[in-house]
Amino acid sequence: MADDIPLFEETINELKAEFEKGLEDLRSLRGPQHAEVVTRLEASAKKMRKVLANYKYQVRSIKDPLQKATYDKKYREHDQDLANYEKELRSCKDTGSSSTGPTSAEPESPMYQTSDQVLCQAITIQDQSLAAVKRTQQMATACEVTGNEINVELRKQTERAAEVQERIHTLEGELKRAQREMVYFVRSAAGDKCFLLLVVLVVVAVVFIICWKIWGKNFSSSSSPSTPTPAVNATSAVANTLTAVLRPKR
Repeated sequence: MADDIPLFEETINELKAEFEKGLEDLRSLRGPQHAEVVTRLEASAKKMRKVLANYKYQVRSIKDPLQKATYDKKYREHDQDLANYEKELRSCKDTGSSSTGPTSAEPESPMYQTSDQVLCQAITIQDQSLAAVKRTQQMATACEVTGNEINVELRKQTERAAEVQERIHTLEGELKRAQREMVYFVRSAAGDKCFLLLVVLVVVAVVFIICWKIWGKNFSSSSSPSTPTPAVNATSAVANTLTAVLRPKR
């Protein structure tokens, strides 16, 4: 960081040269020109004060004690020169104030302000700070109101979500009941199919038995003509068989 110090040295030397030339001009100038030079030198004094502050910060960051002591000595010399320039500038300004009048439309430098002016500026700054605090309080109040509204809306949304969840649970119960009824219906349909199949098998079996009976009787009659085979007996046998199969059990 010590590499920046030569740049500060160069800037300070330029400002010193400008001060010396300006102070020399002030001794011979009067009127508006005198006021213009004073204003320019006041601006140069502010600039030099800022450069010296940066210069001092750079000097403090140097780790080498010898180099630090050297630059610190130069800083003190520059600071003393600036104080002398400001003192001579005040003297020249007071000398030309009787003929120059107001020197500039810009605000007066703090180094030339009276205690009343400093107090007025302090009061102004305090008023501005109070106004800023009030604005901050208003913003905080507005944020609080907005936060309350958001909380109310979130509460409503939470209640709606709870209602939706309850409806979902109800719908799940209805779906489970419908599923049970569907299973019961499928089982009932399967039982009905089994019953119909059983009836078909019984009918087929009965038809087979009837056919077998008729064909067996006819075959026996043809082989033994002496044995009678009346059709009434076959019909009675079929009727009795169907009655026995289709009769419900008690």
